[in-house]
Amino acid sequence: MMASHDERRPLLVPREEDEYDDRDEYQQLPQDNFATADRVTVFVLLTLVVITQTIGTSLHNAAIYFVEYDINCRNQQPNSTATFPWLCESDKANAEFSTIEHWKGYLALLVALLTAVPYGLAADRFSRRNLLALCTGGILISMAGEIIVCLFPKFFSLRLVWLATLFTFIGGGPLIFSALVFAIASDVTSHAQRVTVFLFIDALTTIATSLSQPLYMGLTNNPWLAIYIGLATTCVCTILVLFLPATRDVASLARLARREDAHIDDSDNFVSRLYSHGKSAARRLVSIGRMVTVNNKRLGLLLLGAFLFYMSYNSPITMFYWIRRLHWSMSDAGLVSIVKLWSNLAVVALVLPITSQILTRLHYNPLQRDLWLARGIALAVVAGLLITGFSNGRAMVIIGTVLLSPDSAFIPVARSLLVLFNGEQHTGVLFTLVVVMQSLSLLIGLPLLEWLFKVGSHWGAAWYGLPFIVLAVLTALAGGSVANLRIRELETEDQQRNEQDVA
Repeated sequence: MMASHDERRPLLVPREEDEYDDRDEYQQLPQDNFATADRVTVFVLLTLVVITQTIGTSLHNAAIYFVEYDINCRNQQPNSTATFPWLCESDKANAEFSTIEHWKGYLALLVALLTAVPYGLAADRFSRRNLLALCTGGILISMAGEIIVCLFPKFFSLRLVWLATLFTFIGGGPLIFSALVFAIASDVTSHAQRVTVFLFIDALTTIATSLSQPLYMGLTNNPWLAIYIGLATTCVCTILVLFLPATRDVASLARLARREDAHIDDSDNFVSRLYSHGKSAARRLVSIGRMVTVNNKRLGLLLLGAFLFYMSYNSPITMFYWIRRLHWSMSDAGLVSIVKLWSNLAVVALVLPITSQILTRLHYNPLQRDLWLARGIALAVVAGLLITGFSNGRAMVIIGTVLLSPDSAFIPVARSLLVLFNGEQHTGVLFTLVVVMQSLSLLIGLPLLEWLFKVGSHWGAAWYGLPFIVLAVLTALAGGSVANLRIRELETEDQQRNEQDVA
């Protein structure tokens, strides 16, 4: 007799060599009895949470940037009569502001890098909803701290905004927020639906960011109003998170907690218990390192792909490249950026979801479908990088920009593949490992690309595109490794498992 089909059943059963100490086994533990109405509630609330958080932080970041610029300019030029912050003509003021903003960005990335794995472990051990509330609360406190520094510029040095950034240690900041949102969505999504839902979340973030731009432009003459609206919108986001239903069975989590704490003697003193917890956490960290390197190299390849694709997605040198090589104005480069935005939105919101549905109707299983999506994204991005690197006119720039539009889609597709490859185990920590790759991409990759741009400029106009050519080669290697994962072996595992279901 054929066993009933359960599309939540893992497509892949971890092989013996992929397994490790089961005392560190934090599985996803979805609620099997999660009703359709509850799923709809989760998705609706998650949609509102993503929109409010994205609009709130986008408004705040855009407005506070100009407020801080103005404060810094007036600190360096007390007698200045400039009415707009960008009219500051002091090189000393501009250098100081550049230092403040760069270190603020680096500290935010460092916080995400240091907190990613601990919060990932906590997301697999405790309530994802509570951690998401903690994360939005930390973002809110950080925003409030930065506002206080800017409200009293005579009492607080502007460099204290660095301290406000460190408040994101509470919850981890925006990148951890994104990882937790995807983890919650994964809890209540089947294999067949997961990649489409993840692409929808990514598109939703892009849409919310786009909506915040005209809203801010309408408040340009009063940036403080934009800051307060952003703060209020983030408060609404925090409240909405508290209404999210629990996506995992609380009783199962409690049993898991008791099993993990069984070896700790309650009679021990505080130091002994702290040592036992620390030892257990260290053992889990070692196990996670082995999981993504030695035991399951497929996970490591996906994480490497996330590092390289995020680098191409967030490269700030693209606009300078267009201006330097093609002698464009800022307005021309801005128009191409708008083309990139709308192309990306069309690909993520329409092209890839429709392609996913077509592949499903052609009887591709979720694993095969997601791998083909990853292959298509890798091919398009590599082609776009090469065309951009060798572009010598407007037509080539537009073609390269359109081909680069799926670059952000690799992250949600990679997250879906991570769940499939690891049998829905350690979802929280795997998603926060993606955050580690994103942080490293910005901390390491962007200075590398800026250095390559300087080297190419020194070699001559023909080499201005050197960063894109190098990035195309690296992305091709990573994308090729992901695209050539051993599908035959995976299909054999799935077939053997199906045969075991026949009684």
